[in-house]
Amino acid sequence: HEAKHDVIQYIDATIQGHQPHLGYSDIQQLFSSVFLLLAGQDTDPLQELDRTMASLNLLRFVLLRDKKEDNMTGIWSQIERIEETFLDPLREVLGVTRTYWQQERKNLHRPLHELVNDDQPEVKVCLQGGEALPDISRERKGELSHSALVALDMIESVLARVCDIIAMS
Repeated sequence: HEAKHDVIQYIDATIQGHQPHLGYSDIQQLFSSVFLLLAGQDTDPLQELDRTMASLNLLRFVLLRDKKEDNMTGIWSQIERIEETFLDPLREVLGVTRTYWQQERKNLHRPLHELVNDDQPEVKVCLQGGEALPDISRERKGELSHSALVALDMIESVLARVCDIIAMS
């Protein structure tokens, strides 16, 4: 958390016109490395939840503090690239992931015999000693799907706020 705090302090000092410790190109490189999906379209937003939320919150902070007409950090010069390489792909990945978890929730409400597919082999995960891991209960699957959908709502909420800030500027 200390590194995150240092980045925020640096960006805030840059916006306020204080002497920056890093050059303009350094902050541009920082933005390029932070505002992207590491695995592109294959990114699992739930596995990357902390990184995604930190990136979105940093983007929101910078956009709110560094007005478009000032552009002290250069964020507004990169906004099209950020939309193309981070925000738009994130929106797509969120849609696919949400569809998956909504289907999982629907499946939990269907009778078990409807979910069994005789054409598919049964898969068991075994530990080193040959002991099979137990199946996850329907109740636990329900909890997992609910948590996943709540996390997706949280990401989408901040994403929508970032997009609103960009549209209003």
